[in-house]
Amino acid sequence: MDIHICSFSGGVARLTAKQRKDKVSILAALKDDPRISTWDMSEGRPRLWRIIYEMEHEGLIVELPAEYPWHKFQVSDAGEALLAAKREQ
Repeated sequence: MDIHICSFSGGVARLTAKQRKDKVSILAALKDDPRISTWDMSEGRPRLWRIIYEMEHEGLIVELPAEYPWHKFQVSDAGEALLAAKREQ
C-alpha cells in the first residue's frame, strides 16, 4: 500500500512576505519546487497572484498543465538568466 501525504503548500508559500515581493526569491523557490497550490495563490495572498501574473507576462516563468489544486510553473530561459545574474553579484 502506497501512502502519499501532501500539505497542499509549495515552496513559494513558505517564503516570507518580503521574499514574496522579490522575483528572484520566487524564481529560486519555483526552480526548487515548481508547484503553488490554488489556496496559496488565492487566500490571503493577492500579491502572490499579481506578481506571478507579472512574471508570466515578463516571460520569466511559464505555466504548465497541472491537476487541481496545483499550478505548476517552469522557470524560462529569461528567468534562469535573471537567477544567474543575481548569483554573480
